[in-house]
Amino acid sequence: MPARLDVRWTVCLLAATLLAGCNTVQEGSVLPWFKVRTSTSPKIGGLADRTTTTTYYVRRSGFWRQIDDEGVGGATIINPVTIAYFDHGRARMIHEGDAEAVFVCGEGLAGASFPQGAQVVDCVTVVAGPAAAVATTVRFRRIGATGQVVNDKTIATDGPSRVFLQPMVTFYDATARAYLVTINRESSEAPECAIVAVDADDVSFTPGPPGMRARDCSEADGWSALLGRPIRRRDR
Repeated sequence: MPARLDVRWTVCLLAATLLAGCNTVQEGSVLPWFKVRTSTSPKIGGLADRTTTTTYYVRRSGFWRQIDDEGVGGATIINPVTIAYFDHGRARMIHEGDAEAVFVCGEGLAGASFPQGAQVVDCVTVVAGPAAAVATTVRFRRIGATGQVVNDKTIATDGPSRVFLQPMVTFYDATARAYLVTINRESSEAPECAIVAVDADDVSFTPGPPGMRARDCSEADGWSALLGRPIRRRDR
């Protein structure tokens, strides 16, 4: 789960002018060997907007050393010796004792998510579609903590005029099964949503109930009732 950051100190930057601001630094330990530091600078008049920078540190040979990555947000524990985080929107993974992280989903654009308790990273990349973020075919890969590929499937939508709601996992159930959602892109009011369950052996499509509204396609409750098992959004 994402680590919580504790405020360790606040550094006020005093200037000789009236445009003085206050730079807030938050630092939190994710694991004994990995920590995150987030620095937020204030908006100062019309000269500079508020900016946030996240940096990552590993403990090696008794000392904290900064990794040459910058990201947004915290980090996710995969297991006690493995951490995942985002560097400029791309998922990276690092192990205790390493000085540098690896791109867990590759260096291209991919939707990455972390099923709770599964000790894996799920990567979804667009294979085909009318636009970079509008996919008719995706590749789903489940990557283990040591970098091994646990599951690798190419998944096409379930009919013409259909696309994936988003090119990444939308839901998980208690067994860490991944679910994506497809829609009819030619119908905005009733997009004929279907949910796609990705198992180790196969992929199954379940159509939503007739008249399902567009806003309900990305909500877990309706799908949970239809599937007969509770599911949750990937970020909860």
